[in-house]
Amino acid sequence: METSNIENSLNNGEEIKKISDYESFREYARDKTETFGESYLYEAAAAALEIGTIDYADIASFVEKGIDDEDALVRLFAVTLAGYGQEDIDYVNMVQKATSDTDDYVRAAGTTLIGRLPESERSASIIKGLDDENDRVRLYASLEISEVPKNEQGALLRKMLADSDGYIREEAAGAIYRVPEEERTELVKIGLQDEDHHVRWRTAMRLGDVPEGERATVIEIALQDVDEYVVKDAIKAIRFVPSRNERIRLRTINPHKSLIHKLWYN
Repeated sequence: METSNIENSLNNGEEIKKISDYESFREYARDKTETFGESYLYEAAAAALEIGTIDYADIASFVEKGIDDEDALVRLFAVTLAGYGQEDIDYVNMVQKATSDTDDYVRAAGTTLIGRLPESERSASIIKGLDDENDRVRLYASLEISEVPKNEQGALLRKMLADSDGYIREEAAGAIYRVPEEERTELVKIGLQDEDHHVRWRTAMRLGDVPEGERATVIEIALQDVDEYVVKDAIKAIRFVPSRNERIRLRTINPHKSLIHKLWYN
C-alpha cells in the first residue's frame, strides 16, 4: 500500500485533527493498528506524521507512555512510531521493554530499533531476539545483524545457522560476506551441510568470499551437492581459485552426471 494512499485513508477528505494528548493518541493507535495491521503500520505512522496528525515533537512523550500501555495494539503502534523519533527517546529502555513484551508482534517490532542502541549493546539485544521462541521475532532480529561490528557478526551467524527456521538460516548464509575473512570458511562449510537446499544455494553464492587458499576446499564440497543450483554456483566460483592445477582438478569432479555437469563437461 502506497504511503499516499494511506494518507488519504487517514484523512478521508476531512479536516486534519492534530493529536495533542495521550488519550487521543491511545485511541488513534488502537484504531490504526487494527485497520492497517503489522504489515502497513510503519507506513501508517509515517503518513500520520506527514499530514500532521502527530507532531514529530510529540513522538517521545507518546511512545514512552505507549510502551507501558495495557493494550498490545497501542504498544505496537508506539514501538513503530519510535522508529521515526529523535535523540530525545530513551531507546535503551524502549528496546528492553519492547523485546521483553508478552506480545510477539511488539517483540518483533522492538528488534527493529536495535540500530538506535549504543553499538556496545546491540549484539546482546540481537542474541535476545535470536533466542526468542517466536519465529517472527527471531527473523526480525536476524535482519539487524548489520547493525553490530563486523568482529561480532560471526558468532551471531553461527547462532542463526543453527536456527530451526530455514529463512533465518538463509539470512545467515547471505550475510557471510560481512564477517572477517578468517571466519568465512567455517561458516560456508556449515551452510553447505544444511538440510535445506535453499540455504546451501545461498551459501554457494558466497564461495568466492572465502580466503583464496581455502576456496578449492569449499568449492569441492559444493560440487558434490545434489542440488544443481548449488553445483552451478560452485562451477562459477572455480575461476576464483588462484591455482591453475586446482582449477583443472575441480573441473574434473563430476559425481552426479547432472544436467549442469553435462552442459559443462560435454
